[in-house]
Amino acid sequence: MATLERLYKPPVGEVTREMKHIELMLSEKGPYSVLAWRSITGFYGSNATVQGQFLSDLNLLGNLVGTYGVREIAQAVNTDTKKENIRGRANRRAIRIFSPEYDQMDAAKREKEIASYASIANAFINDYFRTGLWAPLADKTDLHEEVESADSIPQLIDIMLNNPIGRVRFEAKRKLVHMQLAATAIARGREINEKEGIPRITQILNDGFWFGDEVVSKISKKRVKTKRIRIKPTDVESHHSYETLECLGQPTEIPDNEKIQALKRIREHVPEPGGYYIKTTHYEQRFINYGGELIPVYQDSRPKRILARMAKMMRKEQEDPAIAVQDTTGLKFVVKDIPDAYKLLDFFTKGGENGALTIKVGDLEDTLSGKEEYSAKNNGSSPKTRQLKFIATIEGHSVEVIIHTFATEQINELQHEVAHEEYELKRNVNVYKQNFPEEIYHVNVNEELPSMIDRLRRGRRASAFAS
Repeated sequence: MATLERLYKPPVGEVTREMKHIELMLSEKGPYSVLAWRSITGFYGSNATVQGQFLSDLNLLGNLVGTYGVREIAQAVNTDTKKENIRGRANRRAIRIFSPEYDQMDAAKREKEIASYASIANAFINDYFRTGLWAPLADKTDLHEEVESADSIPQLIDIMLNNPIGRVRFEAKRKLVHMQLAATAIARGREINEKEGIPRITQILNDGFWFGDEVVSKISKKRVKTKRIRIKPTDVESHHSYETLECLGQPTEIPDNEKIQALKRIREHVPEPGGYYIKTTHYEQRFINYGGELIPVYQDSRPKRILARMAKMMRKEQEDPAIAVQDTTGLKFVVKDIPDAYKLLDFFTKGGENGALTIKVGDLEDTLSGKEEYSAKNNGSSPKTRQLKFIATIEGHSVEVIIHTFATEQINELQHEVAHEEYELKRNVNVYKQNFPEEIYHVNVNEELPSMIDRLRRGRRASAFAS
């Protein structure tokens, strides 16, 4: 096995798709399969692309532990003393790959950094794929305690190459992959100064986007002019199909002087098959000054959690977060109707009021009016989706922007097939299969999916229309 590097010669002129490290490490059919560390069968049974990536991974592991060849690497980490001896070196080399500040870190800080990657990798399994949408399958996908407690690279390499149980070996290499995803996502966040994120974007929008009243106050005996963002609390009533929860017609605002009567009418309404539900939604609306017309807009800001970014990297089989995740922040805006939505889009392209902001709008997808077909072909995407969606670069910050009307926002939250949580579940099915292959966990996701979706729908119905 130690001579694999010398034995391997890829076929001349062969052109193959680049095999992603993620895809390879989580495959039970390539050279990392159950017995590959004992035999070269897995290596020679794979195609040239897999073999080449295997050697690349072998080289990476070798660099981390200071030796080469599967047997040598396995032996290098097979006792606590050996693992401890190489722990510092492995941590140092791994940190050097992912952090520009590695040379300023002492041993304790490096170890803490590596342990943070391990913690995120555990959360990716336990918080992202064993709770919430995936809770019904949690009893079949628990993380082995030995792998969950491992917080260093040598420990995981040791488990991956030496543990006698196939599922445990798989979970160890899966955790190494997740640690790599977490590390690269964190490194990307540092690169773009992600900590500014939403606070900075919010400040930019407050300064040059949202309409406000000029306020004069005294600060240190000086008169200072500031802007106070105008806010309008609004309650909206919507009607929803009893069968599909689709929003029927246009939701309407409830005037302040009719709120008591509206609440009484809603409480007394009894939804029946063939009929409809009634729902009220509260919005704290701001305003844009569109050529002298004040248009109310609800804003919701959502940073993209690192676990969601890791899932997206796996969906796209792309280890570079700069390519897989173009935006780290999302903004959702809700307006009254379609004409107001297009005015808001135009307001973006013009840079806010009086062109005060530098905003670039790209990758526009318009399915709001229903005239353009929803083009996304992701697993779980529905052609019934209605929205305006684009990437806005706001003063250098890349943001995913979605504009909804009162009606389409309710559809996106509640309607069968379209609801966002159903979309999230279905689009991550393949990622789930990568992380919990059926031959190891004996979970057939395709068979489980209908009952899981039915569970989501019943939960949405109960929570949205609770009396």
